Amino acid sequence: MSVSNFIWLCLYAPLVVYVLLLLAWKWLRQHLLVKETAMQDLPLLGVSRRDGDKIKGTAVICGGSISGLLIARVCHDHFERVLIVEPESWLFTRDGMLTQAWTQKNKRTRVMQYRSAQGAIQIMGFLGFKRLFPSLEDECLASDIRILPADYKQRVRGKVAPAPYNYFKGNIPKTAYWARPGVETLLRRLVLGQGKYPNIYTISGTVTAVHADPLDCSRIQKVTVRTTSDTQDIDAAMVSDCTGSSAGMKWLDRAGYGYETSYPKGSLPMDQLRITFDHQMHYSTLRYTIPLSMNDKLPVPGGLQNSGILYSCLTDYPSDGRVISISRVEGNIVEVICGTWGPSDLPIDTDTLESYITGFNATLDEPIPTWILDTIAQFHEPSITFTHEAVRTPPAFYDRYQYGVNLPNNMIVTGDAVMRINPIYGQGVFKAELGAIALNTVLSATKQRDPRRLPSDFAKTFFNTQAAKIEPCWVGTKIGDYGFTTTTPLPGETLSTGAWLRWYSGRLLLLSGVDDQASSVLWHTKMFLAPGIDYFHPALLAKVIWGALTG
Repeated sequence: MSVSNFIWLCLYAPLVVYVLLLLAWKWLRQHLLVKETAMQDLPLLGVSRRDGDKIKGTAVICGGSISGLLIARVCHDHFERVLIVEPESWLFTRDGMLTQAWTQKNKRTRVMQYRSAQGAIQIMGFLGFKRLFPSLEDECLASDIRILPADYKQRVRGKVAPAPYNYFKGNIPKTAYWARPGVETLLRRLVLGQGKYPNIYTISGTVTAVHADPLDCSRIQKVTVRTTSDTQDIDAAMVSDCTGSSAGMKWLDRAGYGYETSYPKGSLPMDQLRITFDHQMHYSTLRYTIPLSMNDKLPVPGGLQNSGILYSCLTDYPSDGRVISISRVEGNIVEVICGTWGPSDLPIDTDTLESYITGFNATLDEPIPTWILDTIAQFHEPSITFTHEAVRTPPAFYDRYQYGVNLPNNMIVTGDAVMRINPIYGQGVFKAELGAIALNTVLSATKQRDPRRLPSDFAKTFFNTQAAKIEPCWVGTKIGDYGFTTTTPLPGETLSTGAWLRWYSGRLLLLSGVDDQASSVLWHTKMFLAPGIDYFHPALLAKVIWGALTG
């Protein structure tokens, strides 16, 4: 080879490698965009079968919280009849559907964080809600839920991870900012309180068992429901466990499902489906009710009335695992969430909140803005009242039904009944919605086969589809939780699992402060508008490596 040819090879080889990497990345991205996100599923939401084409029988929804309400809404488009079974009877009364959720007289007994941490819904989730409920924005307005640009004001060690205003030319898409009482009562009102979905019925009671069809044990024939007055059996065309617990697994076990004499590769007995680790997350929520007359006295840029998230900041890995989030939610309430990975003294009132923030501030590279401190100082005003909730969140778990054997073909598990993750990441509502989206996509496909009955592979197809959508929630939050020394990892793993990804994400976060591409990728993936592989666009990969090498 001549010297000149060698020089040309050296010049062009990197370019050829980059082009090949880019082509491979684009191909893989398109595959993951369909598999992991709901981009291709959104157009199917809210499209109802004709009455004569709906699946015969009743879809029984076990649990009437967020997951159950979303599953019921989807099932209304596909089944002749939908029945929600919910133990807390007051949820079906006016108090459970109030527009002014902050005035509720009752409190959820089965939802640990009902008046604790909640946050804005991711953009993908908001788009899905709008497809399911065309009047969503009007109902949000009636509930004092703000719909604002999806800028979460996030910081790490005080440094801003900017939203991609340049990418959107200043007009970032909007989403809803709500607390748990607001979103749950809103959903219940939309599903049950307006007469728009007349085939959805409710019963106050608890599902205690499922029963196989004696003529076809591959399907559930009926469920047993215990009410305050009696016990009754209800025939079921489909059963959805939305209880938020492991109840469904117990029902299946008692009914003889979940085990075989041998297990093919890639399958597991039911008692091995669950994986779990303990993030040891503790958090304290202070909810300050601000009189409208005080709004102008608070130094919030743009005014409190026009605000969603005011401030959100994480300290850093590995030992100082603390987080603060301050938001305005429905009822002109300022919700202050202080959390730690591992035991810690958390604030219980305004005095201890100010002390906590002083210590938090001392660890930051860029301090908390003065206007935030001045706003909190105003909370001593006698006209401002507050409530306090402290929560030690239970360990995370994932029941991997996609690997199960001998499971009924007409029973599914969704929401917190299939996966529970650290609530501090604010993905719980959207995770529940992803289950409903997966169900709708699978049910829509069955219309091309026998439109009036579920196919024999329905549950298996659903569990595989749901797993692909929700596993990014599990993987992403687990990698974050493993960054703190107080976390107890999965058996067989150590806290070093995912360390490279944590390092890379941290470098990408630093880059986002000065690079529009990095800012856009972080935002789009956080909003579930893009798959995680976008982190590894060849250009971004090169920028991160170059930044690490050059300091």
